[in-house]
Amino acid sequence: MTFSLSALFDAVSSRMRATVDAEGFTEYEPDTAPAGQRLSVAVWLGSIRPVRGGNGLDRTTIRVEFIIRLYYPAGIKSQEKADRVLAGAVDALGDTISGAFTLGNTVMNVDLLGQYGDGFGGSGGYSEVDGAEYRVFTLNLPLIVSDVWVQSA
Repeated sequence: MTFSLSALFDAVSSRMRATVDAEGFTEYEPDTAPAGQRLSVAVWLGSIRPVRGGNGLDRTTIRVEFIIRLYYPAGIKSQEKADRVLAGAVDALGDTISGAFTLGNTVMNVDLLGQYGDGFGGSGGYSEVDGAEYRVFTLNLPLIVSDVWVQSA
């Protein structure tokens, strides 16, 4: 089977949509304010690189990192409410990522604990998008995909 980064992106996006109860969802880092007054989610490709020591005899294994950012409008509800909504979404994502270790056999594994770099995790903060301020939580989702590119002489 031929590797398709687009198909992997679709699998990740589909899993995120099914996991997080969000009002908005984008498959890119938004440059306009997310619509609505509740939680929004964005997923985009963060980085891709070969994995040392994980390659087959003539194929390259890769690490693909997706960025998942949760947005909650700042100032609409109390800060405690925003943090509880974000915490619930992060908890649901962590549970899904830990339980869906191969994303339906589309990847070798989620690099959950960071065998080949930083593991699954993230941090909170604030972000201004298109003049609106959001309480955000940004997660790194590292995926290991084996034997992707053919190495030839």
